[in-house]
Amino acid sequence: MSRPSEPSGRDESPPGDFGIASRRSVLLMAAAAVLSAGVVGTSTRAFGAEPSNLTLPSLPESTSTSSGEAFALRAAADYPNGKIPLSELDFVGVSTLGLGNQYLLSSAALALADLKEAFQDALGTSLTLAEGYRDLARQQYLYDGWTAHKPGFNEAAEPGTSIHGWGRAVDFSGGVASYGTTQKNWMNAHGPAFGWQPRGDGFGQPEPWHFEYDGSYQPDQPTPPADNAQEEADMKLITNSGRVWLLGEFTAVEIDADFLADLKAAHNVPGTLSDLRAALAKQYGDPIAIQSGGNVSGLVAVAQMNRTGLIKSIKS
Repeated sequence: MSRPSEPSGRDESPPGDFGIASRRSVLLMAAAAVLSAGVVGTSTRAFGAEPSNLTLPSLPESTSTSSGEAFALRAAADYPNGKIPLSELDFVGVSTLGLGNQYLLSSAALALADLKEAFQDALGTSLTLAEGYRDLARQQYLYDGWTAHKPGFNEAAEPGTSIHGWGRAVDFSGGVASYGTTQKNWMNAHGPAFGWQPRGDGFGQPEPWHFEYDGSYQPDQPTPPADNAQEEADMKLITNSGRVWLLGEFTAVEIDADFLADLKAAHNVPGTLSDLRAALAKQYGDPIAIQSGGNVSGLVAVAQMNRTGLIKSIKS
């Protein structure tokens, strides 16, 4: 089976400016500011692929282009393709293929949430998805199966090139996965208004289900506080059994050796873990002791809930 070719006339340039900082990046910058003045750099820390659902089937997918890389490197804080930690992505739904929870870049997830709402309002049915972000391990599994011509394996992009690995592609399911349906026709007509382009239609072997987020849609965002001091005042430190977390709006991170390693790699700051915790305590107040591990987990889970997940839980 031959690899699908890239669609002719495809825009190779990244659309717009996508210098969007991730939640963890924002916390790293805040921690760097309180620990020491440093030079902002690029993180080189390697993240292992998530061990998720390798043996389940996949829809075919074409190869990425340079525009996909340019978009994602700026929007995902320079994580490699297929190695974006799930903590940097937003939950967008559960796979209808049995692949479990699915995730996307925050900007893509917000646009998808609005697209889902419009789809539901127009057609009276839910917009479902088979797969969103795909980690490197699963991409390797699918690519190896395809190149070995194993039964049940479809065309798959070379690992490290998949737009799914950038967290900005979705393979939709249901009626959207077939040509000539009301759902597919609606998505082709209205998806681009939300930044979701039917790129799969232009592949050498067309893929009606494959859509890519181009970054053109700007969802309505809450008005940020006028005073940054108010935002900082909302940040709190909590502690339990020697562990320390920094909590804020839609954000929670453990202040541990891994976070310190990220901080040093990203901002080239000196100091030990004790120095970092002391600096944060001086900035945000002494950590609040939480006695129960279960209570800590609950607080962290609530703080980490992204906007899309929060809206979904409120509506359900």
